Amino acid sequence: MSRRKDFNLTFSRTKTPGGSLIYYCDSMSSTNNQSLCLATILSGYHEKDDINYLIENITLAQNGQQYEDFHQPDSLTGSFELIISPPNIVISPNNHQIPLQACKELLNEWLEFISI
Repeated sequence: MSRRKDFNLTFSRTKTPGGSLIYYCDSMSSTNNQSLCLATILSGYHEKDDINYLIENITLAQNGQQYEDFHQPDSLTGSFELIISPPNIVISPNNHQIPLQACKELLNEWLEFISI
C-alpha cells in the first residue's frame, strides 16, 4: 500500500490555460485533521529542490547527524510547518506526529508524482 493511501490522500494535476501544470494533494476525508494538514503542506511543496532538502534532513535525523529541524513551504504562511523531532515529524498547526520514515516515503511519492 502506498503512503498516500495510508494517510487518505490523493494526488492530481491540472493544466492552466497557459499550459503550466499545477499539482494538488487532497484529503479523501473532510474530518481527518491530520490528512487535511498533510494535504495542505504537500500541495505547498512544488519545488523539487525543497522536497529533496526536506528528505535529506529527515535522513540526517534518522542517522543521528545534525539536521535543520524547521521546514515550511515558501508558498504557505502562518502555522503550516513541519518540525523534525526524532523519531517523528511534527505537523503544525495541530501538532500531529508521524514517523520520520513514513513522512520520507510520502515525500518521495509526492516528488515522483510532480516529476512526471
